[in-house]
Amino acid sequence: MNFRLLDNVQLTTSEWTKILHSCSWNTLRMNLATFTRHDVFKDKDSLKFACGKLQSEMPKNVFPYEVFAAYKMNQDNLMLANALNEVMEKSVENLPEIKGKTLIAVDVSGSMSSPLSDKGSMRIVDVAGMFGACLSRKCESSRVVTFDTSIRLDLVNPKDSILTLAKKLIADGGGTNIGIVLDYIKEKNIEVDNVIIVSDNESWADRSGYFGNSVTFADKWNKMASKGMKLISMDLVPNSYTNAPTSRKNNLCVSGFNDSVWAVIKNFLENSENLENSKNSENSKNLENSEFSKKF
Repeated sequence: MNFRLLDNVQLTTSEWTKILHSCSWNTLRMNLATFTRHDVFKDKDSLKFACGKLQSEMPKNVFPYEVFAAYKMNQDNLMLANALNEVMEKSVENLPEIKGKTLIAVDVSGSMSSPLSDKGSMRIVDVAGMFGACLSRKCESSRVVTFDTSIRLDLVNPKDSILTLAKKLIADGGGTNIGIVLDYIKEKNIEVDNVIIVSDNESWADRSGYFGNSVTFADKWNKMASKGMKLISMDLVPNSYTNAPTSRKNNLCVSGFNDSVWAVIKNFLENSENLENSKNSENSKNLENSEFSKKF
C-alpha cells in the first residue's frame, strides 16, 4: 500500500479509518503518524483498535529497532506509547541469548547526536541506547555503562523495560575516548567474558595524547585480550577505519546495522574458534548499506 500516493489523493478521515481497519500489522506500525496526521486517532475506538492490533497481531519476525522507530515517532500519544512498549518487550524475545558476563558500553559523546542518516530524525545515540538496552536484556549477566571521555553511567543487571533503559542510556556528551571503557574494567577489577562497544568510532582522545597519554585502544585491548575476553566493536555508522585491532581472532568489528547483526554476534561469541577477520570484514560490508540505515 503506497501511503505517499494515498496522501496525495486527499482522503477523508472516514476513508483513512477504513484503511486502518484493513491494513496489515507492519503497515499499521509504519504509518501510525500518518493516521494521526489525518485525525483517525481522535476517535477513541479507532485508537483502541490500533493499540489492540499492535499488541495482539505482531508477526514473529519483528525486531526491536522497527518497534523503537515507531515509538520515537509516536511517543506523545500515551496509548500508542504504552502499546508499543508492550510490543517492544515481545520483540526482544526474537533475539539470541548471550552467555557469560558481558559489559556493554554505549558511546554518548557529542558526535553520537548526529543523525543516523540523511533520511530521518533518528540519531546515532538513540539507536545505540536501544541496542544497548536490548543486549542487556539478553545477557546471562550484564553491566551497562555509558561513556564519552569518562564513564557517565554504570548499571549492573538493570531490570528496567527496554524503552525505559534505552532512555537512560541516551545522553548528550562531549569528546570520545573509547579506551576509557577498558581503563574502567581494569580500575574496577570487573570480571567480564565479553565486551561490546556501541559507538560511531569517532574516538580521538585516546589517540591524540590530549589527556597526556597516547596509548591507543588497540594497545590496551591487546594487553587485556590474553585473559580470554572477547570484544565486539559495533560501529553504527560505517567508516573506513576502526579503533579495535583487526589482527586478533577474539575481536569482531561490525559496521552498520540490520537484522543479521544479532546472528553475527551470537555466532562470534559462541564459536569456540571465533570468526576469521576476513569474514568479519565481509560481514561489515554486507551491513554497511543496511535496510535500517536506509529506513531512518
